[in-house]
Amino acid sequence: MHLNRFWEKSLLKREGKIIVDEPKGKWRFDKILMNTFGLGLEQTFVVGFLLFLKNK
Repeated sequence: MHLNRFWEKSLLKREGKIIVDEPKGKWRFDKILMNTFGLGLEQTFVVGFLLFLKNK
């Protein structure tokens, strides 16, 4: 269930849309999900930032 929310949130961010109704504390689940897939938090943000710059 969290994977679906994380995926939807990622797509919305990619389109530049703001998520206003996200409950506080959900970032913890994002971190757990990334760790489960072996993605470090810092590495994930770096890749996300580079993709953001590429699509700008």
